[in-house]
Amino acid sequence: MTRDVDLLITGGTVVTMDEERRLLPSGWVAISGNRIVAVGSGDAPDSVWRPKRRIDATGMVVMPGLVSCHGHACNSLVRGMAEDRPLHEWLTEVLWPAMSHAGPDEVYRGALLSAVEMLRSGVTCFADMWTEVPSTARAVEQVGLRALLAYNLRDFGDPEKTTVELGRAVRAWRECDGTGDGRVRVGLGPHSIYACTAGMLGRARELATEHGLLLQIHVSETRREFEQSVEQHGVSPIAYLERMGFLGPDVIAAHVVWLGDGDLETLKQREVSVAHCVASNLKLGSGIASVRDYRNAGVAVGVGTDGPASNNSLDILADLKIAALLHKGVGRVPKEMPAADVVAMATADGASVLGLGDELGRLAPGRLADLILVDATGAHFTPFHPHDPNQVYAHLVYSAKSTDVRTVVVDGRIRMLDGAFVGLDEKAIIEGAQRASSRILVAAGLLPASGH
Repeated sequence: MTRDVDLLITGGTVVTMDEERRLLPSGWVAISGNRIVAVGSGDAPDSVWRPKRRIDATGMVVMPGLVSCHGHACNSLVRGMAEDRPLHEWLTEVLWPAMSHAGPDEVYRGALLSAVEMLRSGVTCFADMWTEVPSTARAVEQVGLRALLAYNLRDFGDPEKTTVELGRAVRAWRECDGTGDGRVRVGLGPHSIYACTAGMLGRARELATEHGLLLQIHVSETRREFEQSVEQHGVSPIAYLERMGFLGPDVIAAHVVWLGDGDLETLKQREVSVAHCVASNLKLGSGIASVRDYRNAGVAVGVGTDGPASNNSLDILADLKIAALLHKGVGRVPKEMPAADVVAMATADGASVLGLGDELGRLAPGRLADLILVDATGAHFTPFHPHDPNQVYAHLVYSAKSTDVRTVVVDGRIRMLDGAFVGLDEKAIIEGAQRASSRILVAAGLLPASGH
């Protein structure tokens, strides 16, 4: 007896990332609606499944869609304009002044540009923090990705601004949460302890608890932030947040580069998740997060590209290679960060960080159908031995490029097929972002008005 399904992907090397991390040469994935109904290997599909559409994945790795756990999508408009500066100078002298001129349309154009870049790189779900959440949600819905968005709360010590910003964040949640056929979720994003008063942080925590929202926050990104916290509050940023009752399993802490005594134990006890933004931390000279220690302590760690103004690419595959090599080199132990663990950080572990561990990150029956096909036939992928898991994972971390991502399925729908977007005009999106970037950079005095 055959069963009807909407999509059947056959002939590829299926990297399930399930609990056993099974690898299925000549594997197949059956999808009905937006869910995976079965995963297997061999010839069973022809006798069991009757698909409306079939994709031949011969020569491909079929794997869960990649998850980016931290970013600021609309900042693509400032890409390449704030180079070789430390974080606080970069924020206060370039990024924030320039982006203050970005209205809803500009934010939409920048987020749309980043969304297609992520889609082409195999990212199917991402976390994002910025104002104008409706504009970013609109871009996510148009491109067909999945996202956890958060209004970027900042009051800089002004209690009147605290009330206004929290009101905007709540409106963004009510307006956008659940849009895009449920692919868009909205939480709260207090920027950091240096950009938010204790009152704002406390109220954000109350709202998150009351409504079951996830909290995204930058934590201990730089030495300056760490030392400033010790000077002003007498403790590290993590200890300060713990003292006020902010931390919990609904908190995604981005960066976490600088730790004080007892901070790691606090992260573990409070079940805080960490977004490891390795490329951004290196580029801004912020330091190197102790990811091995976090993982060994049982802290959930995912990978984040951070924003396209501080990375500057949203190619998460490139960041996986950096993460693997960096921690091996720093620890001088080649066994550190094995390739399979690094892939997990961008799939199953990343999904757990975003509170979606039961839905995403693994190819298994009942999971949401977010997956990608990676071309394994290129010279840089050769030799390719699909029966050797170690080699397959190694190729994904050390050899794969974003250009190897050929097909992307999100929520059971094909969003990119053999390198071509479905229903998107990439050229028009790029041109629209170029014009939006010129508008805000000229307004901020970072580009001359002539010729733009």
